[in-house]
Amino acid sequence: MIAFNLEHWDQYFWEEGVKEEYSKIGYYSQHLRLSDGTIFPKARVIAVTTQPCYNFNFYTWSTYYDPGNELLWLEETLRQMEKDGEVGFIIAHIPPGDHSCLY
Repeated sequence: MIAFNLEHWDQYFWEEGVKEEYSKIGYYSQHLRLSDGTIFPKARVIAVTTQPCYNFNFYTWSTYYDPGNELLWLEETLRQMEKDGEVGFIIAHIPPGDHSCLY
């Protein structure tokens, strides 16, 4: 994995433990917070990594599975959100269904 400076992302990681989670596994979920500090306790931002599907990521051509158990984590997160009556916004840098996403 390429190392990068997470300090540039501090404004996005505001819930306790999220920055550490992201630095270890590359995806995270936290409650929605606006730039004015307003927190929405029934709304979540879910950031997933879509790098494994990127067709120019040659490493993934030989690993057709769920790297880092991200899809399992996403399914569990969405199920818990449903139980808690939350809504979510999923963000990623390569949109699913894009021509550059293999699977």
